[in-house]
Amino acid sequence: MKFNAAGDGKTNDTSAVRAALAAAENSNGGRVIFDANYTFLTGCFNVTSNIILDIRGTLLAYNNSDGYVPVQPLPWYGGGPDAQESGNMEWQSFIRSYNANNITITGGGLIDGQGDDAIAVKSGKDYLGRTYGRTTENVLVRNFTVGTTAGLAIGSEMSAGIRNVTFKDIVMNGSAYGISMKSDRGRGVTRASFLTVHHVCLMRSMEL
Repeated sequence: MKFNAAGDGKTNDTSAVRAALAAAENSNGGRVIFDANYTFLTGCFNVTSNIILDIRGTLLAYNNSDGYVPVQPLPWYGGGPDAQESGNMEWQSFIRSYNANNITITGGGLIDGQGDDAIAVKSGKDYLGRTYGRTTENVLVRNFTVGTTAGLAIGSEMSAGIRNVTFKDIVMNGSAYGISMKSDRGRGVTRASFLTVHHVCLMRSMEL
């Protein structure tokens, strides 16, 4: 292991994973390989531009709070009554990317976030989402298996619009739902178009 990760699914590999991503960022991009037959237990990390996450083994989300860091809310969130929406710090998601482009996640391995939606496509919430106005578009999600999660989601925060999203060649085994489109008052969209679904199979649902 080049960055001294244990890969045994028990040792906290957060420092090694973050070091590998930082090295790729300092090189203006590159391929970060998580080897097959290893399980990397890790807290949150950032993915910057021109990065290929080549996941051949398993990425397992660390469940303790010391594996996560507080970050400023994204600029298109705000205006609500709770702490997350009032401008206070919030906990970073497991895998985070902001102001980045040209990112690929590949390798045929497993990402176990131990959380809610496997994939959630969003574009901002309420007034700030509409004011910031950054539409999420041209998204291709394909060739992977979803385990025990809430499935695939469009929303619920999508006030700036969602356009041209494709889900393709996906197996969901144990997900609570298939593909859901969800919203609420104030966070819906005026521009939602072109959701394409090809060969998405829900094998076994958690709910009957």
